Amino acid sequence: MSQAPVIDSHDPYNYTSGRWLQQDELEGNARYIGFDFSALRRKVLELCFGATSITSYEKVEGYCNRAFIFTLDNGRRIVARLPYSLSGPPRLTTNSEVATIRYLQSHTYIPIPSILDWSDDAANPIGSESIIMEHVAGVRLHHRWPKMDPAQRINFIGSICETIKQMATIEFPAYGSIYFVDAPIDSSLKQAFVPGFCIGPNCEPRYWEKTRYYDFIKPNRGPWPDLTAYCSGLIDIGFSSLPPVDATSSDRPWYQGSIETHLRLLKSARLVIHELIKAPRIRDTAEPTLLHCNLQMQNIHVSDDDPTVITGIIDWQSTTV
Repeated sequence: MSQAPVIDSHDPYNYTSGRWLQQDELEGNARYIGFDFSALRRKVLELCFGATSITSYEKVEGYCNRAFIFTLDNGRRIVARLPYSLSGPPRLTTNSEVATIRYLQSHTYIPIPSILDWSDDAANPIGSESIIMEHVAGVRLHHRWPKMDPAQRINFIGSICETIKQMATIEFPAYGSIYFVDAPIDSSLKQAFVPGFCIGPNCEPRYWEKTRYYDFIKPNRGPWPDLTAYCSGLIDIGFSSLPPVDATSSDRPWYQGSIETHLRLLKSARLVIHELIKAPRIRDTAEPTLLHCNLQMQNIHVSDDDPTVITGIIDWQSTTV
């Protein structure tokens, strides 16, 4: 009986947090990051005045990125986040995340850790796109939630609602993602926003997957000026998932349907959604709004003394309007 390979949980390059029942090698390769770990450590030390060495580090792996939490000899903790290749479009995913954080920090009171350094170009000494930031204060909500009494939970819900409300009141000129004005995007795809920022293509991974086909429809990633255009973009994702030739129809279970069936359904869905959005109550509540796409307990930090106080919200990757 063959033994499972020994996994080094501190291996900075490979995914080590688990395995997949299907396509394990493919999934693992998609989360491999080839970079200079020593250069990353040196950069962290350069950014932290008074520190001379890194005493320890913890590797934290998510679905779309890998984070390293470094502890320095002066007691400071720094987080470095590197995206996987499946995280979204190269350069744009990192540029948008940093731009979103910087915009929110300058226009709201939402607690977000400060960014010390970042690069959306992998052609740097580290060899990867990266965001280096302060470690968020407090503890993760999921550690405190089971011990919170009903009153504390209600007060926390009020706190998070007031926090997110700050994003909901911001007016945006289009649907898409926030970028810096000098982001590496074609000028025709930049919608003017406030000084220093623009709205550009949606950087969610689903719009940029390598398995997309554009035989039936052209790429439609935004920015979208209105609700009609945005809904068309949603339907176009479906069209772009269909290959031009149904080469695997004999191997596909009958309940998955043929390409012709999918085309017919998508055409019907386009007609239906465009009729639905004509309703005044939908149009009145469908203004472009910034949404954190991964607002789970692990990404919300609260005070260790008072869990109703939010000390930080993290993981703004792929946040969109």
